[in-house]
Amino acid sequence: MKVRTEKKEDSIVRMDVTIPWEDLSDEFDSTIQMISRNIKEPGFRKGKMPVSMIRNKYKSDIEAEFIDNVIRKQYLDFISEANIEPIDSGNLVDMNFKEGEDLSLTIEVQIEPEFKLYDYGKNNLEVLKHIVEISDDDVKRAIEEVREQYAEVKNTAKGAEIGNYLEVDIQELDESLTPIIGKKVEKRVLKLGEGEFGEKAAEQLLGAIPGDERVVRVVQEHGDHSHNFTFRFSINSVEEHILPDVDADLAKKVNDSFKSVEELKERIRKDLQARYDAESRNLVNNALADEMVRVTDIEVPETMIKSYLDGIISRAKENGNEDVDEDYIRENYRTGAIWNMKWLMIRKSVYRREGFEVNDSDIDDWMEKSAQLLGLDKTAVLSMKNDNDQREKIRQDIFESKVMEALRSNAKYNEKKMSAAEFNSMLNANHHH
Repeated sequence: MKVRTEKKEDSIVRMDVTIPWEDLSDEFDSTIQMISRNIKEPGFRKGKMPVSMIRNKYKSDIEAEFIDNVIRKQYLDFISEANIEPIDSGNLVDMNFKEGEDLSLTIEVQIEPEFKLYDYGKNNLEVLKHIVEISDDDVKRAIEEVREQYAEVKNTAKGAEIGNYLEVDIQELDESLTPIIGKKVEKRVLKLGEGEFGEKAAEQLLGAIPGDERVVRVVQEHGDHSHNFTFRFSINSVEEHILPDVDADLAKKVNDSFKSVEELKERIRKDLQARYDAESRNLVNNALADEMVRVTDIEVPETMIKSYLDGIISRAKENGNEDVDEDYIRENYRTGAIWNMKWLMIRKSVYRREGFEVNDSDIDDWMEKSAQLLGLDKTAVLSMKNDNDQREKIRQDIFESKVMEALRSNAKYNEKKMSAAEFNSMLNANHHH
């Protein structure tokens, strides 16, 4: 087999493949035999038609099946001989074949564009790192959440009070108090005095009992303007939560090994710190990825962009959305597609530079640790280990974590200390933005 390559525009590689007939004759005969087994012609029993007649009558079918088999079985040999790493399965653009003669194929494949990876080890990436400081008030709030978890719940027929939990159906109304179609939420639970409705609608819901209906007016502020909304609240139930005392008994309910409230508080503080440290690390990871994309010069071929967006559209249709606005996706998802493709190429380049590997034992260890955190039994773990799709997903997760660890270890941080409340407010603002 001979493979000659030619690099074209948009990182397309043309492979001109020549395979000698002596390497193909057995495959050709096998193709004829396979086709003959399914042929049923008048005057012949199924699969008993003479080979000479099959060669003449089904010549085009035999050749098409033969070419498909050759490409499918030897494609990896083609790209190995060409010393390339395609990112797609390629397109057959030309073919020349006659039984008894060499086979000539021309296949075009997409490869990643060449680029120079930014030297993150020498030229440290500079990013902001949030240092979240856990306060005593944060621990107190967490303790209150623990008390809620172990609260005694009682349905009450007396009027709703601040702190009670209400299950309600909420119907939005227009100015004439007529229900707006499609604007109804059923069985929503709110705590009177807290949350979007629980706080703003508290006074209007005080004293409500199961079976009541209340018209509630809510004002929502949006910067320099506000919106007025009117709702009908149908009260399904009112629950009173009787909270346990903060004492050694509560600590023991949370964890048998805890002997005091102080041990409970210390564990809560550590858990809160770990959670916020993880959130902060995620922000650092995102910032590092953004910086690597910004400082690394990669010209993403238009063919790659089109292929990526085609995939988004195809998945949307597979999910049952037949009325996909393809033009909207191509216009509005384009920037994100380019960023994602750049990052995937950068990530792969960092991985190679660092000489990382992800083997099966790494995946098994990851699964077992995840199973312990989730409290899964051995059967569930075994099922996970035998799920190839799950294994590939975890492989990619490990792949990503190793790359981010390399970038973090070489980064320069501008640290900003802040409270948990400030950090949460920042995350919410970014989410809404």
